[in-house]
Amino acid sequence: TDARVKFISHGAGYTIFLSPTSATVALRRTTGSAVVRMDLLGTNSKTSMEPQGKLPGITNYLMGSARTKWSTDVPTYAKTLSRNVYPGIGLIYYGRHGQLEYDFVLAPQADPSKICLKFQGAMPIVNASGDLVLSLGPKDDIRFHRPVLYQVLDGIRQPVSGRFTIAANHEVRFQVGAYDRRRE
Repeated sequence: TDARVKFISHGAGYTIFLSPTSATVALRRTTGSAVVRMDLLGTNSKTSMEPQGKLPGITNYLMGSARTKWSTDVPTYAKTLSRNVYPGIGLIYYGRHGQLEYDFVLAPQADPSKICLKFQGAMPIVNASGDLVLSLGPKDDIRFHRPVLYQVLDGIRQPVSGRFTIAANHEVRFQVGAYDRRRE
């Protein structure tokens, strides 16, 4: 794959290519393939991506007959972490229930209004349930469930209100309600 890609996730009918500040989904459908890319705009250009939680087992990629192009004993991981994609904001990707999810983690005093997503390959809309929907055709959508925002205070998960918003230029942002900005 492209050298900018740091991690790959394969699933039934899709492959996701991850870099520190973007995610590209390649879908294999009966009606053809589709590619959608999510870029984080205005990020720290020095952001790196690291694996978290090594999983048992390895993967081998044996493409073609030239052994020099093979990749063997490739480790697998539960998560990836990009630190400081924005000042004080990290991005974690992980699998859950057969789907790829992501979390933004804010350090104390970090500004959530810095987070800005731009999609290529599909137009984002927010539906009545608060989900972000990328329509790929009459019956094909990529759905980002309504954001779940929270803060852990004294060991208890406290909900924080919030939702997706879409600017006039189709950039996606998060509207975040009140929380204790002195804490993560």
